[in-house]
Amino acid sequence: MSKLRNIFKNLFLSLIVVWNVNGFAQVDKLSRAQDLYQAKKPDLARPAIDSVVRHPDTKKDFISWTTRAFIYHEIYKRTDKNKLNSALRDTIIASLKISYSLKPDADGKKNNDNLTRALSVTYFNLAKTLVQDSLNDKRSNFAYTK
Repeated sequence: MSKLRNIFKNLFLSLIVVWNVNGFAQVDKLSRAQDLYQAKKPDLARPAIDSVVRHPDTKKDFISWTTRAFIYHEIYKRTDKNKLNSALRDTIIASLKISYSLKPDADGKKNNDNLTRALSVTYFNLAKTLVQDSLNDKRSNFAYTK
């Protein structure tokens, strides 16, 4: 009986250790993604941050979602900034919405507000450019409503 008890005890402790290591791995991935973002390597940070926001331990952390929005914003500025329909921009906005819903602290809210403002300015500038072309009034209205 004591051997069986020791086996269950060791198995239980092993499961706890594996669960904790997996959670710490996600925190490490978040740190790695933030470091890559700081080093101006958003393409390398993208897979790490996507893994972080999908994991159950870190998907309810506003920092993960704010970091994702900023990483995607760096990629967006290089590739999709002048596109009216941008999947990257939509991903940024979705990440910001989730971050806001998770009740960020004052610094997180300020960062989210700054990024939201930058995206709003981009939409405004697109709409302003498109309104000058009389053939694109529907596209201009689309940008203004976004």
